[in-house]
Amino acid sequence: MKVICAGYWKTGTKSLAEALRILGYKVYDYDDQLLELGHLWDKFHDGTVTDQYIYASLKDVDVLIDGPVVAFWEEIHKVFTEAKIILTTRDEDSWYKSYQAMHNSVSTKQSLQHLLWLFLPGGRDFLRRVQALLRFCQGIEGPLGLRPSDNPRLYKLKFRKHNSYVCQCAPRDKLLIHGADNGWEPICKFLGKDIPDVLYPHKNKSGSLPLLDDSCNPKLKKLLHQSEIALYCVGVVFSLLTCWIAYCMFS
Repeated sequence: MKVICAGYWKTGTKSLAEALRILGYKVYDYDDQLLELGHLWDKFHDGTVTDQYIYASLKDVDVLIDGPVVAFWEEIHKVFTEAKIILTTRDEDSWYKSYQAMHNSVSTKQSLQHLLWLFLPGGRDFLRRVQALLRFCQGIEGPLGLRPSDNPRLYKLKFRKHNSYVCQCAPRDKLLIHGADNGWEPICKFLGKDIPDVLYPHKNKSGSLPLLDDSCNPKLKKLLHQSEIALYCVGVVFSLLTCWIAYCMFS
């Protein structure tokens, strides 16, 4: 473990993840963490994790960013004390607007696909871990724990407390506070890397729910494709059933 990214989602984490890949790191984003390291987060959530288990699970990972590491960055750093910590952050009002816009961008079709994940291999565990994470970090409850409430003060408070805690508790010589517009120089200086001859990446400009792109975990891609097929089949069955009911009523 070389770099622990402790910043909340919607603070430029997708751009930072791509930047760290360009610098040669093996990066585990939220989907990699939930699908490849689910056993570790399950132990974190039920209180049975040990330092030895954390080390064995993460010794071959270079970078964790977004997702579960946001909640458990401190425990992980206690095991990997030489790891650098990057806190991505932004103005809390713009952060909340981006966070809210992400959820508002979820279409009815995507919501139905997520519901179908409950019946797909791996899908139920993925959603369960997402729900546990959001409940732990932000106090989000309700069906699947995926929809935010209408209380912006709750989210801004959690965001502010998290950033303050990281700044207070992370070792000063191991911490970099990074804004999305800071570019390559502070990151490369902090990590002892040469500045690449490419522009600093700007991923997920739309602020939408990042589910499927080139860096997406193959297991998540498979899950999305399976739910697409399942949704199509449900639509066909519903259409046939509707036609049959109409035929019975008017024949």
